Amino acid sequence: MTNFKQVIPGDFLSYGSKQLYFRGILLLKPTDKDKQDKKLTNEEEYAERACSFELVDTKQNISQRFVMSPRFYQSNESRGSGDGIYEFKPKQQQTQPYSNFKSIEMSNGKFSGQFLLTYESDDNAAQKGTTSNPKLTTTVELSDLSEFLKFSVNMNEIPISNISESQSDDSLL
Repeated sequence: MTNFKQVIPGDFLSYGSKQLYFRGILLLKPTDKDKQDKKLTNEEEYAERACSFELVDTKQNISQRFVMSPRFYQSNESRGSGDGIYEFKPKQQQTQPYSNFKSIEMSNGKFSGQFLLTYESDDNAAQKGTTSNPKLTTTVELSDLSEFLKFSVNMNEIPISNISESQSDDSLL
């Protein structure tokens, strides 16, 4: 069984010549277009949280920073219209945050370690019908046995926004 602990900025995994540092949570503030479209009044409330990491390999003399913030394109299709060959058409050309950042934890083993990121929308949004409470977990794994940094993403459904509220779940089957 793997034991996870809460993470603070500066925590890291180290295997061989590689280190993976958690640098912190970044607030990605809404764009001016987001503010106008969504009529935002409190920028901080709607700021998207992203996890910042740095991979250092002393053997290869490299240092690479990256950010993890799951996003998706909303489909222009409604449920039930994707019969046969399906061509995805985004509703807008901008991505949407998949869910809200909830937590980050870390686990260290003998040959590998991982950061576990959890994203989950709050229940208030699900009750308003704006989401279906999307949840996503991502593990970012560093291993002594592999040259690669491994990402594993698990998620539930992406909400379909253009289903009318009068449709019941039975009518969507």
